[in-house]
Amino acid sequence: MLNRRQLMRTVTAVVAAGAGMAAAQPAFVQDRATGQTTPSSDVVDVVGTSAGFTMPSSHRAGFVTFDVRSTHPQGGLFALWRLRAGTALDDALRYALMGLSDTRSESIEGGRGIQQRVDILGGAAVLPGERVSFTSLLLPGTYHLVNYQDLREGGVPRAAERLRTLTVTKQYGATPPVASATAVFTLTAGRAAYRMPTQLRVGQPLLMVNSMPQLTEAVFMPVLPGTTHEQMREFFAAADREDWDVPVPIIGGPVGLPALSPGRATIIRTSLRPGPYALVTWYPDFDTGRMLAAEGQFELVTITG
Repeated sequence: MLNRRQLMRTVTAVVAAGAGMAAAQPAFVQDRATGQTTPSSDVVDVVGTSAGFTMPSSHRAGFVTFDVRSTHPQGGLFALWRLRAGTALDDALRYALMGLSDTRSESIEGGRGIQQRVDILGGAAVLPGERVSFTSLLLPGTYHLVNYQDLREGGVPRAAERLRTLTVTKQYGATPPVASATAVFTLTAGRAAYRMPTQLRVGQPLLMVNSMPQLTEAVFMPVLPGTTHEQMREFFAAADREDWDVPVPIIGGPVGLPALSPGRATIIRTSLRPGPYALVTWYPDFDTGRMLAAEGQFELVTITG
């Protein structure tokens, strides 16, 4: 999440005013036989505040949807973890905290460390008054939902105290929502990209697939009307040099997916208002050290009503 803190200082006033955002709708599933869309019964309700967050402690296996919201002034950055064999939770949290560093080398070391120790299966970046749902396939076992906002504010002790553990049972549940659009994350020879449609409907479920060899994210951020790809390239090239004196086309905070492990997929649903957005990542390339966005991993997207 390299450079995000500096960018957030730039757009804080806009985010506080709620620019470009709207409350999301509950998670839904579509019956494949009838085509009818109904509220999902396999929903884990996640409610965040400044004092932490609540969620159920158990759920049945299968495609599970997490419906996430938070009243915390900064929102939340929730990630669903499954620890790899032999990994201690505090050890994983230390690397996750390192990954949030504004120091590039430390951020890369943390990202590599967490990637080796944790399978991140999905997550939700939310702002106050927002809802974001993500749907992931969960096999029986133990999972942890971690709020990176707690890591930022109180380090490992606070995150360890406030995270929630989910036990997934052997009983299996519902089918996933039907995603009619897909975003594939790619990285080849220093060329990163999102392969996806450039127009989405309000509330449209979006299948996100990480085909990269490393962790990354995909968050929607509103941009100035008329923003071009060239302006975005210039901005990210400057940001990669830690040059924050260039015009910033981004006018609001992140909503979407804050982390996903290589080879994993999840379905994200938001209800952002119609308008122009950039889908971006603030992760560095673990090999080159450059921002992935400066290597091309961003896309301008229009959300329609």
